[in-house]
Amino acid sequence: MAPHVINIKQGEFGGPELNGVLLNQSGGVGWMVHDYPMRSNGAETVTETLSLTVIGSSISDMQSRKATLERLLDVANRRNDIRSPQYKTGDKTFLHITPDGDSTTWRAEILEARLEADASALIVWGNKKEGFRLTLTRTVWEDDTERAITIVNNNGTNSTGLTVYNHEDGGAGHDNFVQIAAAQITGSLPAPAIIKWKNSFGSGLYLSKYYFWNNAYATPNTLWYVLEGENALAGYGGTSAADATMSNGNKWNISFTDTAEIRFGSMPYYAAGRPVHLLAHIPFFSSGVYVKPELWDQAGVRSLTPNSAERLLTTDSHLHDLGTLWSGLRTSINVSNQLVLKLRGAGSKSVNLDFIHLAGPDSFRQLETPGAFYLVANLDTVIDDGVNDEHYVLTNAGSRYDTVITHGEPLMLFPNVDQRIGCLWTGVTMLPNWTATLQLSYRPRKANL
Repeated sequence: MAPHVINIKQGEFGGPELNGVLLNQSGGVGWMVHDYPMRSNGAETVTETLSLTVIGSSISDMQSRKATLERLLDVANRRNDIRSPQYKTGDKTFLHITPDGDSTTWRAEILEARLEADASALIVWGNKKEGFRLTLTRTVWEDDTERAITIVNNNGTNSTGLTVYNHEDGGAGHDNFVQIAAAQITGSLPAPAIIKWKNSFGSGLYLSKYYFWNNAYATPNTLWYVLEGENALAGYGGTSAADATMSNGNKWNISFTDTAEIRFGSMPYYAAGRPVHLLAHIPFFSSGVYVKPELWDQAGVRSLTPNSAERLLTTDSHLHDLGTLWSGLRTSINVSNQLVLKLRGAGSKSVNLDFIHLAGPDSFRQLETPGAFYLVANLDTVIDDGVNDEHYVLTNAGSRYDTVITHGEPLMLFPNVDQRIGCLWTGVTMLPNWTATLQLSYRPRKANL
C-alpha cells in the first residue's frame, strides 16, 4: 500500500489539523494502511473498512496522532448527523487518494466513520503501536481539482465566461445557451456543475429567480426549444402584436371571458416521454388568471396529459415556471405534438405571451434570492457551486453575500456526451435583451479508481 498516497483532510485545503492526516507512511512514525478493500455498489454512497496501524515516537505521541484522526472523523460525523447542532455546517471531511502512478488525486466526502481498536491493540502497545479498523461511509470519487469547461455559442468559445442573452430568437448572438463538447466532461459518472453567472448588462438588475437546465440526450446540438408567442395557432382567439422589447420583436395578445386557450401546433418530439419545464415569459396578465399546460396529440384530438397542474400567475416575476410536462407516449421521430395553455379566470381577462422555453429534460436547477437582496449590480456574480453545496452573490468588489436559495438538485453534467446548458433570469420585470456572462466548471466523478 505504501506507493498510494492516502490522506484524510478537512475542508478544501486540508483544514486546521496540520493539513489533515497522512494514513500511509512508508516507514517511521505515523499511520500505515495494511488493507483497503475498496467497494462500489452503484449508489451515491458506499461503506468500506480499512485496516491500519498508528506508530508513535512515544506512547503520548501515538495517543496524540490517534486523537487528531478521531477529531477529524468526529467533525464528519457531526456534520452529517441530522440530530447534531452542526448538521450540514462547517467544512466537509474528505478521504483523499492518489493511486500509485496516477497524476490525479481523488477525493470522497466522509459521511460517517468509526475508528475501532483491533484485537492486538494492547499486545503491541508497548512498542508504541496500535492497530485499528476504520469503517467509513463515503460518497463517490471526484477529482480533487476543479476543472474549467470550454463552452461554445454564437458569441465565441472560451472557458472564462461567454455572453448569453435572456432569450433565444435566432438573432445574431441571441443565445441563452452554451454548448459543451463530449470530450470536455470526463469521468464515468454525472457530476454537479459549478455555475458562475455574471451580470454584464451595464446596469444593476433587480432579479429574484435564475433558471439553468441541461439537454444532454435529446439532440442537444440541433433541437429548437423555443416557442414564440406570435406563432400560436390562429382560430383560438388572440392576435400577434409587434413589440420591440420582446423576443423576436413580437408577442401574442389574448383577451377572453372566463376561459380560453393558446395552442401551438408543433411541440418538439422529445417532450414525449421526457420531462420538460415550461418557462413562459408573460409580461402582462390580469389578476386571477390560472394557466394549465397540456400536451395534445398531433391532430389536436385528445390531451396526453389531462392531469397536469394548474398554476396561478403571480406578480413576483415576469418569467413563470408553468410546471413539468411528462408524457409516457413515445411517437415517431417525425411526429410533433401540440402544446396547449388552458387559461381560466372569472370575468374579462387579458394575457400577453412573449415566449415559452422547453427547459430540460436532463437536469433542471432554480436559484432564488429573497426580496431584500434582489439587486445584482453590473459585474456582480451569482455562484451556484453544486460540488461544495455553496450558493452566493460575489460582488465586483469581492464581497460575498450568502443570499441565494436553491431548489432541487445541482445542475448535472454528463460524461462523454455533447450537451447544451440553457439559462433565463427574471425579477418583477424582465427584458429579453439583458445579457450576462456564463462560466462553468466541474470535478470529474467515478465509481471506481
